[in-house]
Amino acid sequence: MRHLTPPAVQREATGRDRRRGEAYLTKLIDELARVPAGGRNAALNKTAWKLGQWVAAGALEQAEVEDALYAAAEANGLVSDPKDGPRKTWATIRSGLSKGLQQPVGLDADDRRRVQRRRLNRPTKR
Repeated sequence: MRHLTPPAVQREATGRDRRRGEAYLTKLIDELARVPAGGRNAALNKTAWKLGQWVAAGALEQAEVEDALYAAAEANGLVSDPKDGPRKTWATIRSGLSKGLQQPVGLDADDRRRVQRRRLNRPTKR
Protein backbone atom coordinates (compact mmCIF):
# COMPACT_ATOMS: atom_id res chain seq x y z
CA MET A 1 0.00 0.00 0.00
CA ARG A 2 1.25 3.48 -0.70
CA HIS A 3 1.21 5.88 2.19
CA LEU A 4 -1.21 8.77 2.14
CA THR A 5 0.28 12.13 3.03
CA PRO A 6 -1.09 13.67 6.21
CA PRO A 7 -1.24 17.44 6.65
CA ALA A 8 1.42 19.20 8.67
CA VAL A 9 1.55 18.07 12.31
CA GLN A 10 0.96 20.78 14.93
CA ARG A 11 3.80 19.49 17.12
CA GLU A 12 5.97 16.42 17.40
CA ALA A 13 4.25 13.50 19.14
CA THR A 14 5.79 12.56 22.48
CA GLY A 15 6.23 9.13 24.01
CA ARG A 16 3.10 9.82 26.07
CA ASP A 17 1.16 10.64 22.89
CA ARG A 18 2.32 7.42 21.27
CA ARG A 19 1.31 5.38 24.35
CA ARG A 20 -2.13 7.04 24.29
CA GLY A 21 -2.38 6.30 20.57
CA GLU A 22 -1.43 2.65 21.07
CA ALA A 23 -4.00 2.26 23.85
CA TYR A 24 -6.67 3.84 21.65
CA LEU A 25 -5.64 1.61 18.73
CA THR A 26 -5.96 -1.49 20.91
CA LYS A 27 -9.38 -0.45 22.22
CA LEU A 28 -10.82 0.33 18.78
CA ILE A 29 -9.36 -2.76 17.11
CA ASP A 30 -10.75 -5.01 19.86
CA GLU A 31 -14.19 -3.45 19.37
CA LEU A 32 -13.97 -3.75 15.58
CA ALA A 33 -13.00 -7.42 15.76
CA ARG A 34 -16.31 -8.14 17.54
CA VAL A 35 -18.67 -6.25 15.20
CA PRO A 36 -21.32 -8.60 13.80
CA ALA A 37 -22.45 -8.89 10.19
CA GLY A 38 -24.59 -6.02 9.01
CA GLY A 39 -22.40 -3.24 10.35
CA ARG A 40 -18.85 -4.41 9.76
CA ASN A 41 -17.95 -2.27 6.73
CA ALA A 42 -19.36 0.92 8.28
CA ALA A 43 -17.54 0.16 11.55
CA LEU A 44 -14.30 -0.46 9.65
CA ASN A 45 -14.63 2.88 7.86
CA LYS A 46 -15.35 4.78 11.07
CA THR A 47 -12.49 3.10 12.93
CA ALA A 48 -10.08 3.80 10.07
CA TRP A 49 -11.16 7.45 10.12
CA LYS A 50 -10.60 7.76 13.88
CA LEU A 51 -7.19 6.08 13.74
CA GLY A 52 -6.20 8.10 10.68
CA GLN A 53 -6.47 11.19 12.86
CA TRP A 54 -3.89 9.72 15.21
CA VAL A 55 -1.62 8.81 12.29
CA ALA A 56 -1.91 12.40 11.02
CA ALA A 57 -0.88 13.69 14.45
CA GLY A 58 2.20 11.45 14.41
CA ALA A 59 1.13 9.29 17.36
CA LEU A 60 0.59 6.09 15.32
CA GLU A 61 2.31 4.54 12.30
CA GLN A 62 0.14 4.16 9.21
CA ALA A 63 1.39 0.66 8.32
CA GLU A 64 0.68 -0.60 11.85
CA VAL A 65 -2.83 0.86 11.73
CA GLU A 66 -3.55 -0.64 8.29
CA ASP A 67 -2.37 -4.09 9.41
CA ALA A 68 -4.42 -3.91 12.63
CA LEU A 69 -7.56 -2.79 10.77
CA TYR A 70 -7.23 -5.62 8.25
CA ALA A 71 -6.64 -8.19 11.00
CA ALA A 72 -9.76 -6.99 12.83
CA ALA A 73 -11.74 -7.23 9.58
CA GLU A 74 -10.49 -10.80 9.21
CA ALA A 75 -11.50 -11.57 12.79
CA ASN A 76 -15.05 -10.21 12.38
CA GLY A 77 -15.57 -12.04 9.07
CA LEU A 78 -15.62 -9.03 6.73
CA VAL A 79 -12.66 -10.23 4.65
CA SER A 80 -14.14 -13.69 4.11
CA ASP A 81 -17.62 -12.34 3.30
CA PRO A 82 -18.24 -12.90 -0.44
CA LYS A 83 -20.07 -9.57 -0.62
CA ASP A 84 -17.04 -7.68 0.70
CA GLY A 85 -13.79 -9.64 0.50
CA PRO A 86 -10.19 -8.46 0.67
CA ARG A 87 -10.39 -5.89 -2.12
CA LYS A 88 -13.39 -4.02 -0.70
CA THR A 89 -11.91 -4.27 2.81
CA TRP A 90 -8.70 -2.55 1.69
CA ALA A 91 -10.73 0.09 -0.18
CA THR A 92 -12.68 0.85 2.99
CA ILE A 93 -9.50 1.07 5.07
CA ARG A 94 -7.92 3.48 2.57
CA SER A 95 -11.06 5.60 2.37
CA GLY A 96 -11.44 5.95 6.14
CA LEU A 97 -7.73 6.58 6.69
CA SER A 98 -7.55 9.22 3.96
CA LYS A 99 -10.41 11.17 5.58
CA GLY A 100 -8.86 10.86 9.04
CA LEU A 101 -5.46 11.99 7.78
CA GLN A 102 -7.03 15.33 6.86
CA GLN A 103 -8.03 16.01 10.49
CA PRO A 104 -5.19 15.30 12.95
CA VAL A 105 -6.31 14.69 16.49
CA GLY A 106 -5.34 17.51 18.86
CA LEU A 107 -2.62 15.93 20.98
CA ASP A 108 -2.85 18.77 23.48
CA ALA A 109 -6.64 18.50 23.87
CA ASP A 110 -6.43 16.31 27.00
CA ASP A 111 -3.86 18.66 28.54
CA ARG A 112 -6.12 21.68 27.91
CA ARG A 113 -9.10 19.90 29.52
CA ARG A 114 -6.98 19.02 32.57
CA VAL A 115 -5.92 22.66 32.98
CA GLN A 116 -9.52 23.84 32.62
CA ARG A 117 -10.68 21.36 35.28
CA ARG A 118 -7.95 22.57 37.65
CA ARG A 119 -9.06 26.16 37.13
CA LEU A 120 -12.68 25.26 37.76
CA ASN A 121 -11.79 23.42 40.97
CA ARG A 122 -9.73 26.26 42.43
CA PRO A 123 -11.26 28.13 45.34
CA THR A 124 -12.42 31.60 44.32
CA LYS A 125 -10.60 34.58 45.76
CA ARG A 126 -12.70 37.11 47.62
